[in-house]
Amino acid sequence: MARLLAAQVKASSRHFRVQEVVVRGLRAVPEREILELAGISCGTPLYSVSTAAAKRRIKTHPWIRFACVRRRLPDTVEIRVTEREPVAALRGSELLMITTDSMVVAPLAGGRMWDLPLLTPPRPLKLRAGTALKDAATMALLRQTLLVRSVSRDAWRNLSEIYMSGDDLHATLANPTVDLVLGQGAGELAWAAALELLRSRPRNTSSSIQSMDLRVPGRIVVIESSSTVEEQVRG
Repeated sequence: MARLLAAQVKASSRHFRVQEVVVRGLRAVPEREILELAGISCGTPLYSVSTAAAKRRIKTHPWIRFACVRRRLPDTVEIRVTEREPVAALRGSELLMITTDSMVVAPLAGGRMWDLPLLTPPRPLKLRAGTALKDAATMALLRQTLLVRSVSRDAWRNLSEIYMSGDDLHATLANPTVDLVLGQGAGELAWAAALELLRSRPRNTSSSIQSMDLRVPGRIVVIESSSTVEEQVRG
C-alpha cells in the first residue's frame, strides 16, 4: 500500500510530469513525424508513459530501423532512433528506394533527393513502401549494389544502373561510361580487380574502355574503343 501511495504521489507531482520530448539520431526524417508517432504529450505523468508502446509506434515509420524510448528524470522523455539508409533507387511506375536492409521506402517529403544507382528488375514489380523486398531477381541486383558499396564507396556513387539482360547481371558506371557484364553475379575480388584496372589506366591513352566482362573467374575481358582501331579485345 505504501509503495502504491508513493507512486501516486510521484505521478501527480509537477516535478514528474513530461516537460520535454527529445528526439536524437535523426538525419532525414522530420522530427514532427517521430513526435506524432510517439504520441507523448507534455504534462503527462512521466511514470504513466508507456515507452514500449511509443517504441512500437515509432518503428512503424518505414524509415526507422531501430528505436529506443527512455524516461529521464525529472521531466524528460528521450527518443533515440536509427534511420534506414537508402542504397538504390528502383525503376518502376513510381519512385521508390531500397535500403541497406532490403526495405522498400518512399522518398521523404520536403524535396530531398539522393544520387543513387538505379535498379532495373527484369519485370515490373508492384511494391509498397514499408515492406521488405522479396523478389529474387531484384534481390540479386541489390546484393551487387551492396557489394560494390563495400568494395568502394566512390564506385558505388559512380554506379549508374544495375539490370538484368537474359540470365546475366549487368552494371553501368557513369564516369567513365563503362558497361560491365557480371554473369550471375560478380564477387568482391572481381569487382576490386575491375575497379583497380579502371583506376590504373593512363589518362592520356588514345583508347577508352567500353565494356568489361567479369563472367570468367580470375579473368577480365576488356573491350576498348580506339582512335586507330575501332574495337579490340584484351584478356
